Amino acid sequence: MEEIKMQCPECKSTHIRKNGINKQGKQNHICVTCGRQFIDNYEKQKGYDEKTKRECLTAYVNGMGFRGIERLKALLDFV
Repeated sequence: MEEIKMQCPECKSTHIRKNGINKQGKQNHICVTCGRQFIDNYEKQKGYDEKTKRECLTAYVNGMGFRGIERLKALLDFV
């Protein structure tokens, strides 16, 4: 295994090794010091904005089902 010059996000150690490839084809790394596995350029998953979350939650609380909310959301995105 080849040693990489980067820091572990958990313990900040620079003793890192390659550890295979994940399902998305990105390189996995493992910290030899603490054992944490990570990818070097992690992108936070994009979710819905707070307004959309609030609208969907309000519709659910008012009795609309998940499929109805999904259809409504698709219509709002289309317009």
